[in-house]
Amino acid sequence: MGKRLVLILLVVAQMGGCVMAPPESAPFYYITSQHVATPSKLQTTCLFRYSTENTYNRLDDNTQQEAIQQAFDVWRKANPNLQFVRYQAPGVEIAIRFVPKSSMGSTTLQMPVGLVRGEANTLSASRRENATNVILLDESYPWDKESLSRVLTHQIGVFLGLNTSSEVGSMMNPVFRKQAPKLSTQDSLLVNQLYPQACRDLAYSFLPLNFQVNREITQKIILTSPKSILSVKASGSIVVGFWLGVSTPIGLDRGLFNFPIDQYNIVLGMNHGALMYRLNNDKTWSFCGNQCEIETEGMNQYLELTFNINDNNISDNLGGAYQVQVKYK
Repeated sequence: MGKRLVLILLVVAQMGGCVMAPPESAPFYYITSQHVATPSKLQTTCLFRYSTENTYNRLDDNTQQEAIQQAFDVWRKANPNLQFVRYQAPGVEIAIRFVPKSSMGSTTLQMPVGLVRGEANTLSASRRENATNVILLDESYPWDKESLSRVLTHQIGVFLGLNTSSEVGSMMNPVFRKQAPKLSTQDSLLVNQLYPQACRDLAYSFLPLNFQVNREITQKIILTSPKSILSVKASGSIVVGFWLGVSTPIGLDRGLFNFPIDQYNIVLGMNHGALMYRLNNDKTWSFCGNQCEIETEGMNQYLELTFNINDNNISDNLGGAYQVQVKYK
């Protein structure tokens, strides 16, 4: 009996020493700690330019751009009045930036866990920098295409003025779940209520485009083709002063009696009166002449294409204009 009791006690002691540790639960994330109580139309227009300021080092650039495009497409397809175009230059309405967690401000939220409370990390934040809404993404999180698109879809909704939702299927629910970005019925209804009409006062154009140039002129263009090269053709003539006479888009290299005329040029070394261009915020003029090609980033891009004639005093010109056509190559 004594031996049996000792054996039982030993077994119980061993069982007591083999307490199974509870498995670690998966990390819990919120998309953002920012809460929007009521919906409101925050934007006065419906054409929005966006840029990606940097890249996440564990996603290739194509995958990252596909995820970003997918997030914008969710809202555009729900409301065709909205337009989102990529514009890699300052002055955009939306900028996307990967940053250290410490740069995001508040990065944790108190959340209920069973009968007690715990903390959840947040993956993103947004803030205004001048006229730009900057979406900040935690660079320490292991982003993939699906998670990046999901978080951006929520942040774009915040930018548009949608409120935070408790609906499980809503893209405006701040609880992060890996799910394909798809708006709930309420999301779709709300974004159409906020932006019920197309923007008819926007000064942008689609290709092909025909116009005249006899002074500086800027064309704001939205590209809708995957072709990335623009073809420019020019014809016509301008009388560039009494003594110089007629210039074509190629311009004049010498004046009357071979008189040097470089001092009358905007760009020294380029033919006087030549057709020239610059793209977006470039400060340097490029020669176009009667034909040139311009490299772009292709579809869903917004760009500003400025043309001018190489003449620093157009007041003494006596008429005429270049006929310019811009189209996809």
